[in-house]
Amino acid sequence: MTTVAIDDLRRFGRAVLAARGVPAQDAALVTDVMVEQDARGHGHHGAGLLALRVADLERGAARAGAVVEVLADLPAFTALDARGALGPVGAVQAMDACIQKARTQGGAFASLRDMPHWVIPAFYSMRAAAARLIGYCTCVTNPAFAPVGGRARALGNNPLSYAIPADPRPPIVVDFGVAPSTGRMRELAADGRPLPEGWAVDADGRPLRDPAQAMREGVFLPAAEHRGYGLGLVHEILGATLNAMPIGLDAAPSGPDAPPHGSDATPIGPDVTPGGPDAAPSGPDVTPVGPDAAPIGPDAAPIGPDAAPIGPDATPGGPDAAPGGPDATLVGSDATLVGSDAMPGGSDAAPHGPAGVPGRFGAFFAAWRVDTFRPAAEFLRGVNQALDRIAAIPPVDPARPVRYPGERSGRALRRNLARGRVELGTASWEQVQRVARRTNVPAPTPLT
Repeated sequence: MTTVAIDDLRRFGRAVLAARGVPAQDAALVTDVMVEQDARGHGHHGAGLLALRVADLERGAARAGAVVEVLADLPAFTALDARGALGPVGAVQAMDACIQKARTQGGAFASLRDMPHWVIPAFYSMRAAAARLIGYCTCVTNPAFAPVGGRARALGNNPLSYAIPADPRPPIVVDFGVAPSTGRMRELAADGRPLPEGWAVDADGRPLRDPAQAMREGVFLPAAEHRGYGLGLVHEILGATLNAMPIGLDAAPSGPDAPPHGSDATPIGPDVTPGGPDAAPSGPDVTPVGPDAAPIGPDAAPIGPDAAPIGPDATPGGPDAAPGGPDATLVGSDATLVGSDAMPGGSDAAPHGPAGVPGRFGAFFAAWRVDTFRPAAEFLRGVNQALDRIAAIPPVDPARPVRYPGERSGRALRRNLARGRVELGTASWEQVQRVARRTNVPAPTPLT
């Protein structure tokens, strides 16, 4: 393990992205997303992925300085087009729109299309939890796993994340992909370990145990068979079809020009072996860090009697709402209408995606206020009572007590932020050094 100062790692990430023309504000946000994963102990989604963000920029999957376009803006819904802006740029804008509108409407949704890889979904669901809302998001990725009964790649890892406030505890966060991730396979390959059974098969349905072979020519299997398959298909519809984008089978190239599984599988040079998973692991929870974080504590958005009104005093819905259909708020000559003039399909479909840029995807977001269901204080008491009961379950190993999803990562974040340093694994540190050489940006100085 290599220990580095958090501020030094942030400085490095911002400078690397700036070297490829990324504006300072966007570079800071994208870096914060990755550095926060290192602070939470999820280095497979940390600064080691800078190499892959640089790759996105160099091959045109991402565009430095691209401005996210608003396609539709209704009281409880926002449709956005990232236009190739680095994944976190559009994803933060989409979730923040949900948060803002949920404060007056009780709940809100957003769609985002033409988005390069967003790093990790939990970062965005956690923005809602930091604002004391429940958050959800999902996205599509390149085809990786076969449907139940099939033997060819059809659907992506398509991760999802839920985040639920649990004050004073760290929030509950569920974050996982619906099939094995290529990042985890790369780790196994680097360590010389075989694939677990049930992860991948060859074209004839025979089990594969070599992770390198599985990534190169294998077919991944969905988690929990039809359960993972079903979730993956639903996420494909929410992230792609709802966004007027093609499903992965229609968007991703096939044959020798096809990218490896997962959008993080493209190295930036012949010497780069990507480190860390490119799909969300089970259980990470992400509290935004830096100037874009949603406030917590006295500056947080109020809940309860001081909250933005719901009901007759709320921003109007119904006949007085912002119009949908032909009078909806739209931006751009190719804007997509919502309501009676919904996104067209077929030959009139929006011209984004089908012949678009490989490495861009669609995503779906939601946030809702707990006090639309019951008083927030009562809800938090109920959440903590449930967690107390779960934590009291006798563990199989007394040295490993029962924890809830997000607990360990949340405590790690608090600890690492307080001490101002993080530990990078061997693969992550190698990636940091490689991208430093490629961009001529000095790598962080290891701490002794």
